[in-house]
Order: sequence, then structure tokens, then C-alpha cells
Amino acid sequence: MNENILVEFEDGSAMVFAPKSSVRIANRGPSSVPKKDFEQVRTYPPEWVGFGSFEARILSAGQRVETYKGLLTVARIEHGVDLPLGIVADERSTPDPA
Repeated sequence: MNENILVEFEDGSAMVFAPKSSVRIANRGPSSVPKKDFEQVRTYPPEWVGFGSFEARILSAGQRVETYKGLLTVARIEHGVDLPLGIVADERSTPDPA
């Protein structure tokens, strides 16, 4: 049985992780002002968050995860998927074979 995890984000994008993949989750904040150990994730309006690194198997809907597209909110999780690791093609960006 495959143990990969499909993570769908609120913006419609999706990624597949191995259960023990390391992901950075925003688990402190947000704050509109700098705080100790927080990182700025947006300049206007200013937003600062604190991150923690965790295994992908602990992800759940509503968490904010650092991705190649920036900070995204998890919409849905599906465990045990038979998909290759990495970015899942966004159907909206796939050309229509007309």
C-alpha cells in the first residue's frame, strides 16, 4: 500500500508528500509587527509568523504551510494515494486540447 499524502490547498494547487517529508508549518502568529523568531511572509499589509518543521503526516485542514508558491492554507488531506511525489498539475493551467 502506498503511504503518500495528497495535500490540496485553498488556492486549488496540490502537492504529494511522503509521510516523513519535512514541511514548515506556520504555528505561531500571525502578527502585524516583528516578533522574536518570527519571519516576514508578506510586506503589505505586513504579516509575520513563526514556523515549525514537522513531518507531513501530521498535516490537517486549516494549517498554513510554506510552499514554492508562498504560504498556503491546507484545504484537504488524503492519505494512501498512489501518486508520485511533488507538485500535482493544476487542471486550470493545463491547455485545453481544442
